[in-house]
Formats: sequence, C-alpha cells, structure tokens
Amino acid sequence: MTDVASRLSALSDEKRKLLEARLRMARQGAAAAGPELRPRERPDGTAPLSFAQQRLWLIDRMNPGAATWNVVFPLRLRGALDVPALERALNALRERHESLRTTFAERDGGAVQVIHPFARVPLEVDDLSALGPGARDAEVERRAAMDANTGFDLEAGPLFRARLLRLERDEHVLLLCMHHVVGDG
Repeated sequence: MTDVASRLSALSDEKRKLLEARLRMARQGAAAAGPELRPRERPDGTAPLSFAQQRLWLIDRMNPGAATWNVVFPLRLRGALDVPALERALNALRERHESLRTTFAERDGGAVQVIHPFARVPLEVDDLSALGPGARDAEVERRAAMDANTGFDLEAGPLFRARLLRLERDEHVLLLCMHHVVGDG
C-alpha cells in the first residue's frame, strides 16, 4: 500500500467526507472560489491615490524621473520560446491590470490616477546572438543596468516596460521593469 493510500485509509469517516467535499470544490474551480472581482466603474477614468502612492508621487515631484523606485525583474528563459505568445501574455497582463495602464496627473492641487484604455504594446526584441559569449554577457549586463537606471515619467507613462534579449535560439533574457507606484515586488 502506498503512503497516500495508507494515509487515506486511516482517515475517519468525518475527515474523509470533508476531504471529498474539498476535492469537489477544487474541481469546480473558480465558481467555488467566490464571486468574480470586477474593476470599479469610473466615469472620468480617474481614481484616488493610496497613501503610499501619494508619498511616491510627492517624492517624484521633488526628483522627477529618478530610477530610485524602479522595480526590476530580469528573467533568464531557457528552451524554446514562442515570442508572439509571450507578447500576447504581457499584453493580457496590461489589459487585466489597470495599474499597468495608469499614469498620474495633478488635478485641483492633488494627484489622481488616470486609468488609460487598453492598447497593445509590441514586445521589443534585441537580438544579441551574433555576439560572442563574453561580449554577449557584458551586453546583457549593460542593457539590464541601463533599463534599471532609466526612470519613468509618472504623467506620460507607461509605467511598465518589457524588453526581450535574444542570446541564442533557445536562450533569452526578459527585462521587466515598473515604477513602484503601480506595482510592488
């Protein structure tokens, strides 16, 4: 008898029924998880800032475009990569998450979030495969540092960017960067 089978046979009738109910709920998926969350309707396309966003907005006003608050995610991808599928996935994130389509504007002496309608953004792909391994690694480091040290304009946006570096046919580095005001690590 396997470990799982022995553990299941050791369950009381009450615990077995509870386990079966949980498994049924898990099979039902999202419907069992509760109601779907939908974005709040905003007729003017704006939303108030959270306290943390207000603080970051004020800091940015004192030093506009500083890269201090960049949240950087460099990801090394190995294996076959469907670049158009990756681009669709990144755009699906932008479409689903308002924060990735948000900029900040001053209105009546304060700041508001301006939520923009979804628009597809092409994934920029830089092919570094012609470089030798040492030069390629140095170029990846240079471009990653340059991206991490390039600030954002909170009013103009976008406040999320992605760039794919192709190193070889089956090796890539995806550089993702966002301003902390719209995302958290």
